[in-house]
Amino acid sequence: RFIAETALRALTERAVTTLTAYHGRYPLRPGMPKEEFRAALGHNVDPKPLGTIATRWQADNSIELEGATVRLGGFQVSLSERQQALMARIEHYYCECGMAMPTLAEAVNAVNAPPDAVTSLLRVGAERGIFHRLADDQYYHTSTIDRLKELVSETIRERGSITVSAFRDLTQSNRKFSLLVLEYLDQLRFTRREGDDRVLVRNVEPVRLDP
Repeated sequence: RFIAETALRALTERAVTTLTAYHGRYPLRPGMPKEEFRAALGHNVDPKPLGTIATRWQADNSIELEGATVRLGGFQVSLSERQQALMARIEHYYCECGMAMPTLAEAVNAVNAPPDAVTSLLRVGAERGIFHRLADDQYYHTSTIDRLKELVSETIRERGSITVSAFRDLTQSNRKFSLLVLEYLDQLRFTRREGDDRVLVRNVEPVRLDP
């Protein structure tokens, strides 16, 4: 495949302009969704050659593609002092909640901040490994996930497996919550479902937290 240098330059300028505007509008998002990016470039842009051009963009570090997002080369989400302070309050609140997963409304009330600000920082925290997103607006702090992994791994090593009912009894929770957590641990490849049971994925080391 060939493309004229003038056409490539024009497409690159359009791409950079599109991403610059997106980062300016959504400074706390890691990048623009790929499909939205392609649509913004115009419906006459074929996805296949665009993928080849994107490889060239990545090579010269003008535009980066990661997962399902596109961003300007070198772009990083940066928090203001005010946002950092709010992030610290959110993190402290989720640590205090432990396994009692708060709703977004509860978190908003606890940290006394607008819902959009809390939602954005939870997403940033998830990208940075501070939080785990189990479902829409449902997050756990990483320390809570570590405690749950420890509980699950110890139980499986003692009993050979764990069921939703057994996990519910161990955590004194309900079935909906238990299923949500166990399915998330499956997604992390920490556990694997076998019928009604969960077993540890091979080579998973026991989780031990400092006392």
